[in-house]
Amino acid sequence: MSFSSGVFSLVAGNPVVTGTTISSTVQNNTMTYVATGLSTCLLKDGTQTATAAIPFVTGVTTTSTTFAVFNTTATTINAFGGASVALNIGNASGANTILGTTTLTGGAGTGTGTFGLLGLINSQTSASGIGNGADATDDTLFTYSLPLNSLSANGKSVFVRASGKTATNANLKTIKLFFAGTDFQTLPQGAYSGAGWVLEYEITRVDSTHVNIVATAYLGTADFKITLFNNSAVADLTANASIIKATGASASSAANDILGYSMDVTFSN
Repeated sequence: MSFSSGVFSLVAGNPVVTGTTISSTVQNNTMTYVATGLSTCLLKDGTQTATAAIPFVTGVTTTSTTFAVFNTTATTINAFGGASVALNIGNASGANTILGTTTLTGGAGTGTGTFGLLGLINSQTSASGIGNGADATDDTLFTYSLPLNSLSANGKSVFVRASGKTATNANLKTIKLFFAGTDFQTLPQGAYSGAGWVLEYEITRVDSTHVNIVATAYLGTADFKITLFNNSAVADLTANASIIKATGASASSAANDILGYSMDVTFSN
């Protein structure tokens, strides 16, 4: 064959010397070898396809603004060799995003345990606070729509924490934290005066229409509340976005009786 271990060799009868008799067999075989060799090469215009793994000794570099690796059939892509090889993902500006159903895991110490991704997917803050309106209804302080299929598999979870402060007065106030239309944690109506508050919960998927919830509430420096919900029904997580929101209500219809300073949503893969 024309290429062997990266070395191109001509067919027998080459090279020719002065006085060599012209042979159609040698000529045709030579041109066939050249054609085969050229057809084996990778072309810079991308019209040729590699049929085996290519070892790049010093790596691959590009001056393009986009560098992509596509694989539409493989279930596993092995990117590294030795255990000491590191993966560096960086960007001078902007975000590095992993899309689709990709699951990245890390090792727990030197043991066999692994852990998935954990990260902040939404954060809302207000320096002066977002207050309830001049009415007695549950007014939204913060809201976030968790996209459908975020909790795409059993065991995936989302952690939410909202916090703020109540006005210094004797008005009766209520603060709630909702998930998919249900207030899974509430500071029930009370005369909370000038107190800091925190409502939080962790939602874990049991199946596409049920979740487990561990919810906690803090008020001031003393009051603490924990609530557990087991196998609670929710709208299908694979077909609906789930609205996460913190609300405040004043029984006296007094605006800004409840202020919200922040709400964070953290996802655990």
